[in-house]
Amino acid sequence: MSVSENMKWVYGVHDYAVNVNLAGISDAESRRRMEPGGNCVNWIMGHMLCSRVHILGFLGCDWTKTNAVLEPYQRGTSGADFDSFLTLDELTKLWQESSELLKTNIDATTDEQWLEPASLPGTGFDKPDTRERRVFFLSFHEGYHLGQIGLLRRLLGKEGAIK
Repeated sequence: MSVSENMKWVYGVHDYAVNVNLAGISDAESRRRMEPGGNCVNWIMGHMLCSRVHILGFLGCDWTKTNAVLEPYQRGTSGADFDSFLTLDELTKLWQESSELLKTNIDATTDEQWLEPASLPGTGFDKPDTRERRVFFLSFHEGYHLGQIGLLRRLLGKEGAIK
């Protein structure tokens, strides 16, 4: 299998995890913050979308049009600014849009391009590395947060979605 086929598979698994873990969670529940100091499902979804801006950037796709609406979800924000959060439905639509862009741009990336140096100045990803390693690292980052959503689902009193 090629790098592109593996990447599409990984992100397809992430799409599945998002869909089943969000099923039956209301917008109000998505904003419920577990204490002490935990983030809510809504913030985690927005935060993963912030990461998708970077993933798409490494693939040569400019999705920065979402930066303004995703500002409350940036790394280091408190996660408590509920008035500026998008609805869970809006986040889900952005997730679907980012997934389609990912598939298209992963398909357009050649094996040689995966090995090219990649950096995004001013993002914490300024040191050159390969495009492949950057996108794989960010898939780990997504997987980490997808696990949190699965746990939050259970804390919200829902049955586990991935069995």
